[in-house]
Amino acid sequence: TGTYFFDVHPPLAKMTLALVGYLSGFKGDFLFENIGDFFPQSVPYYAMRLFVAICGSISCVLLYLTLRTSGVKPVIAVVGTAFFIWENSFVTISRYILLDAILILFISFSAYYYKKYQNFSEVSYGSLKYLVLTGIFLGLGLASKWVGLFTVAWVGVLCIIRLLFMVSDLSTPLTKTTAYATKWVSILLGIPTIIYLLAFQAHFMTLINDSDGASLLSPEYRSELNGNSIPKNINKNVGYGSVVSIKHVNTRGGYLHSHDIFYTTGSEQRSEEHTSEL
Repeated sequence: TGTYFFDVHPPLAKMTLALVGYLSGFKGDFLFENIGDFFPQSVPYYAMRLFVAICGSISCVLLYLTLRTSGVKPVIAVVGTAFFIWENSFVTISRYILLDAILILFISFSAYYYKKYQNFSEVSYGSLKYLVLTGIFLGLGLASKWVGLFTVAWVGVLCIIRLLFMVSDLSTPLTKTTAYATKWVSILLGIPTIIYLLAFQAHFMTLINDSDGASLLSPEYRSELNGNSIPKNINKNVGYGSVVSIKHVNTRGGYLHSHDIFYTTGSEQRSEEHTSEL
C-alpha cells in the first residue's frame, strides 16, 4: 500500500513476499494482525505459501549439492539431505508466509557457492565467479534478516583461516597474500554492503505514505511523506504570541503546541499540551 512501517528486520524478504502477493492479485486489504484470522478470498495465500515452499525445497537441493561438492559420498549426501527434509522446524517455516525460508535459501546458496569457490585455483576464472556469487547471496541474506550477518561472519572466519595458512607459507610472496586479502574484503564485504543499501533504497522509495510507523523518523524526512502532519512554512523568527509546535530531538515524545488557554494564576501565560502526533 506504500504506507511506511517500522520493522526490526531489513526489508528485502518482506518486499519479496509483497511482490509475490502483488503479482498474485493481493491489494493489501488484509493486515495479518492476529493468529487464527481467516483469510478472505482477496488474499492469495496459496501463491504466497507456494513461493515459500519452493524456497524451502530449493534449499534441500542445495544442501545435497553442497555435500557432494565437499566430497561426500552420494549415499551420505542423500541421508544428510533427508534429515534436513524431515526436520520439523524447517518443514514448518517452509509452509507459512514467513521470512525464514527465504533467508535459509540465500544462506544455502552462499554456502554452496563458497564451497564451489574453494574447489578452484585462486587465480582461475571459476574462483572469481563463485566468489562473486557468494558475495551476492551473502548480501541477499543480510538484506533479508540480520541473522544473515552470522553467515557473513562465518565466511569471514574461513577466509581468515585461509589467509593464516598463506602467511605461514614462506614461499608465498607478501604481495600476493595482500592481493588475495583485498579481493576477499572487496567482494565478500563490499558486494553485501551494496546490496543491503540498495534494498533499503527500494524500501524508502516504495513507502511514500505517512503513518504511525514513521514516528521514529526525523521531521525533515516525514515532511516528504504523503499525508504527513508535520507543520510547514515555519518562519525562523518566532514572535510574541505565535503558535508553535515543539518536539525534543532525542526522544520519541509527541509534539507540544500552545493554544489560547492561559494559566489563571502564576505566569498567566499560554499553557502547553501534547498532541496525538507520535
